[in-house]
Amino acid sequence: MKALNTYSEVTLAGKRKYELYSDKIVTRGIGTWSYEFEQTLALTKISPDYIRLRIRPTVAWISLTIFFLTGLLSVVLVREFAIHSSAVPGVLGIFSGSALIVAIATMKRVEYARFCSEGYGSVLLNLARSGPERNRFDGFVQALVSQIEYAKKSAYKAQPRESNDDPLEE
Repeated sequence: MKALNTYSEVTLAGKRKYELYSDKIVTRGIGTWSYEFEQTLALTKISPDYIRLRIRPTVAWISLTIFFLTGLLSVVLVREFAIHSSAVPGVLGIFSGSALIVAIATMKRVEYARFCSEGYGSVLLNLARSGPERNRFDGFVQALVSQIEYAKKSAYKAQPRESNDDPLEE
């Protein structure tokens, strides 16, 4: 079966590819340096209502913290302990500067579309506007919402009905 639509994202957490079919969405991905996965979700289990989030990556905050702590440690070592060697404070300064570069590079917020289960009990799907296909994000999210609604209507029509359910038959 050929996918109706596809979307790929690349984040600091890894790479994911989404394939949208008429009745399901298949997610394949690779976590950064660790694992591969594949997940298939029936569209009838997903709510078409979604939440838009803009999240700053955790690595930005970690890098900023490291920048301040190592910079402060370098200054304290030079001023308070009067270290005559410049090697230790210099290495800490370089490490601090590197952490600042990483913090600046990752400070931009990433937009996510978060889809929950039908009863909003749990998050089933997160899509990020990130990577080379980020311009296709809005189109893919709208296609996914439309396909979820279509799958739900099709599933409702396919359910068998008892004759007592129709009030016009009486």
